[in-house]
Amino acid sequence: MAHLFNRKAAEAFRTWTVAAKRSAGVKRLMRRVKHGYVLTTFEAWQKDTNEILDERRKLIRPVLHRILNRLLMMVFVPWKMMWEKTVKIKAMMRRSMLGSIAYCFELWSEEVAFILNERAKVNEKRKESAVEIQRTWRGYYERNGRGSRLVLKRAERDSERRAEARERARVQKQEALQAAIQQEIDRSELEFQFCEKEVLAALEIKEEENKTKVGKRRLKAAAISLIDRVEERGDGDTLTKKRALIMVKQHEEKDLRRRAARTALRTFREKNPSKQACKFCWCAFSSVAELDSHVCIMDSEINRVGGVTTEMVDDGTEVRRS
Repeated sequence: MAHLFNRKAAEAFRTWTVAAKRSAGVKRLMRRVKHGYVLTTFEAWQKDTNEILDERRKLIRPVLHRILNRLLMMVFVPWKMMWEKTVKIKAMMRRSMLGSIAYCFELWSEEVAFILNERAKVNEKRKESAVEIQRTWRGYYERNGRGSRLVLKRAERDSERRAEARERARVQKQEALQAAIQQEIDRSELEFQFCEKEVLAALEIKEEENKTKVGKRRLKAAAISLIDRVEERGDGDTLTKKRALIMVKQHEEKDLRRRAARTALRTFREKNPSKQACKFCWCAFSSVAELDSHVCIMDSEINRVGGVTTEMVDDGTEVRRS
């Protein structure tokens, strides 16, 4: 009995299981169908909603732009109004200028016509005057031509007067040149005497300074420095202390003479300037022609009045060979 019951129960359970699975499958199928409809409906709703939103955005975009770009619109609208006003003003001015141009052209046309008429009248009078001038000139030329005796005498007298005037001008120019040269010579002599006196005074002061202990020490130090520079050259030349001291004194004397001569020249020429002077060689001249034609050697006048000679060298040429 138990076995029979269990068999019946198993069959009933299998039948219930199959029915339950079928019912569950039908439910799942219905759920999927329902969800498919819901999804299709949602997609349709989403599409319609997006279209509505796009239409709304298109409608509110200009307003939105004006709201977002209020500053731009606040500037653009007055600019647009000003531009339209300017265009109208330009058109009005163009119409006014066209009227003024037309008026000016009419005035110009009238003036041109008047000028042409006057020019024609003037040309007629000019022809008549030219004929009268030619007639008068021919008569005058016949009476006072180039070959007439009166003209020849007048030309001879004019030539003689011009020759006398040229001779007087040449003599006056020569005398003025000689006077200027003599004046420059006198001034140069005074200048040379003044500069020589100043240079000698400076040399005396320098000599007194060299006789002091400080001066002697300075000369010895300069002589030793000169000997060291000659030995550093390494060409086999040497200097004695006596010769180095002499060369140092010569160099200082030359430099002092130049400085004293330059100062004396500047002082003398401030009170008694020359007519022309070269700013490079300090030479004085009586005229511009002499200044332009001279051979310029740097500081040649300073060397002359200062008594600087070419024998005053300081390059160590006179040395004792070792």
